[in-house]
Amino acid sequence: MLDVMVREWTAEDVRRALADAYRVLNACEGRVGHKRLKAAWPEHSVEWEDLLAQQQHKTMRKTMPPKLRPTSIQIYHMEVVLIGTAKTPPWLNGKVRAYPTGRKMLIASVMASAHRYSGRQVCEAFRWPEATFRWQRDRAAAIVAAELNAAGLAPW
Repeated sequence: MLDVMVREWTAEDVRRALADAYRVLNACEGRVGHKRLKAAWPEHSVEWEDLLAQQQHKTMRKTMPPKLRPTSIQIYHMEVVLIGTAKTPPWLNGKVRAYPTGRKMLIASVMASAHRYSGRQVCEAFRWPEATFRWQRDRAAAIVAAELNAAGLAPW
């Protein structure tokens, strides 16, 4: 008989996948509003001479990091996480809803991670004890992982 190692979801995998899903969602979103407003010009135009003068006087703003361009697989994974499948509900709306404190802390952790903030910064912002935050967050992620493993969803 062959021994095949089957990898299952862990709490850390769930947290990583949730954060990736929110990063992809943020990358896919565009401007919201009326069509004419989506194509609005910026508040002011900047010409090449302006950029050179800003650089010379050291007043140039730092540029934003390049935006993530998600692949079709990343978009599919985001949809599985946020919308669910026929076998699984949206990950944050399954059995973890019966555990509201942990769910709230998991969501805060995942959203912060998607925007590149640490768990410590989340705890400072909400004035939560860090050890309790980690325990509640990991417990909620473990509930989601158990539900995914029971549904037979393979980790990515």
